[in-house]
Amino acid sequence: MLNAISLRPESLEDRNMLSADPLSVGDCSSADAGDANCDGVFDSADIVQIMQSGEYEDNLVKKNRIKNEQNSSWQEGDFDGDGEFTSHDLVYALQQNQYEERTSDPVSRSPWDVNDDGVFNSTDLVGVMAAGEYEDNEAVFDNDREYKGTRNVRNSNALEGDWDGDLEFTSADIVLAMQSGEYVV
Repeated sequence: MLNAISLRPESLEDRNMLSADPLSVGDCSSADAGDANCDGVFDSADIVQIMQSGEYEDNLVKKNRIKNEQNSSWQEGDFDGDGEFTSHDLVYALQQNQYEERTSDPVSRSPWDVNDDGVFNSTDLVGVMAAGEYEDNEAVFDNDREYKGTRNVRNSNALEGDWDGDLEFTSADIVLAMQSGEYVV
């Protein structure tokens, strides 16, 4: 989890990419700088992936004086091959390639349209359910390992169904979305 920077996935694809193992991406042998997920495009999905890796300017190679060791991989933002993910890697990627911004207008987009296709429908509901955040409370035990109930883990965002801003995806979010009148059958 990032402390200094808050990155919000911009699409269902970005969110799905976050849940994937960053090292199980496509073949990166011919990827351009910046294309961390090796999908042929340098875009927000790549930025989200490299920032989620937690490798940004951690300086482990320099701090530990490790020679010839790669602390950060391509998928973790090391685009210049020096073993570290630093601001130089971001500048290098931006100089070498065209960053492709999203084409949708987030201001006119419905907050319930999680797949960004311009319509709030069953596809969006399936998408948020697939995220696995719906009422995902965790069990609470006392020191004697006796079950005491559940608690909210407060780990959801709008692309995962939290439409009322409480960081949880619950039936209240679905009711709120349906009351908007924007659902298309």
